[in-house]
Amino acid sequence: MRIGSSTLNQSKPLSKKNTIKGLIPQKSKNFNPAILDTFNVLNAWNPTRGVWTTDGDTLTTATSSSSYPILTSFDLKSQNITSTMSLTSAGPGIVFWLQDENNWWAAVTYYDQEVESYVTGTYECNCRGTGTCWGCTGPGCPGGPTTNCRSSIPGVSCGCWGSTVCSTCYFFGSRTRYNFYVRLLKSINSTVSVEATILLRSTANASTQWSPATVSSADNINGLQITVLDDVITVKVRNDSNSLYGESISYTALNPNKGYESGVIFTPGSDYLENSSIQDISIVGA
Repeated sequence: MRIGSSTLNQSKPLSKKNTIKGLIPQKSKNFNPAILDTFNVLNAWNPTRGVWTTDGDTLTTATSSSSYPILTSFDLKSQNITSTMSLTSAGPGIVFWLQDENNWWAAVTYYDQEVESYVTGTYECNCRGTGTCWGCTGPGCPGGPTTNCRSSIPGVSCGCWGSTVCSTCYFFGSRTRYNFYVRLLKSINSTVSVEATILLRSTANASTQWSPATVSSADNINGLQITVLDDVITVKVRNDSNSLYGESISYTALNPNKGYESGVIFTPGSDYLENSSIQDISIVGA
């Protein structure tokens, strides 16, 4: 349910051709700087790029992430914002400082997976003689260590043990490593760059005592939180216990390209768990 502006009780895909252009306020001023939306309907949103739809609970787009589809709020025009978003996959994020579809900043999730080598067991290898018996066994045999393991009793042979030393070698296998990131992106004239990245969580599909890992393929991420104040951008991430990760992005932009629009973006989040689904968003302007 949307709070903060009037909406019609209907749900339909939005594209640029059915956007009511007259509702867009002057971009150089703040306008209704607060919005909370659970995407029951999309009448108060402007499809800046791509086609967006809702099933009444979840916002999605069929437009490819490589096109960077964007949905912005008609109601909120502010450069300083605090925003939170609920999501469960790689690719979605919060867009801000948007001037047009080719000039914007965004905080987004990004995941990848890779195959890595890990230790599955050990064995003795490179065994070699030392010339020293660490112990002698038999009647009249001396204690060790000794290089003369002979019995004082004629005709009696001694047993020598510990006369070799071995190295530890390892058995290796392959496993899948899953890495979960949050990134800060910038687009200038449609050229997208990554301004900052932090690793939030790294898991694998196998673990041993020699190569321990958290065994999981789940992202454990359910939301983004950003604060933009003047040129300082802070990005934090919420886990599925609704607690914030200790890692965060704190970034000061130098002479950034700034617009007044904010909203939702879908970006290439890798080929692992990429999905445009977004449950809700809150944006408060200052």
